[in-house]
Amino acid sequence: MAMQVSVAIVKQDHLILNVSQMSQILEEIARIAGITAEDVWIYLQDIPATQMIEFGRFLPAPGDEAEWEREMTPEKRSSLPK
Repeated sequence: MAMQVSVAIVKQDHLILNVSQMSQILEEIARIAGITAEDVWIYLQDIPATQMIEFGRFLPAPGDEAEWEREMTPEKRSSLPK
């Protein structure tokens, strides 16, 4: 069994995962899924916030998450994990 993992993150100029961090992600995925590292494919995509929509709205720029969350309906905010 192979597992494909696609990770989309909001583009941040200072965020660069090094080989060690990517290796740790690979090891953890394999461990949790109970498969070998050979069966894991990881695609990391650094996407600008203006090209991602969650909860019906464009994602905020890095650092503006708290304001973005405050603008959600109370019902949606209460349904989110703490």
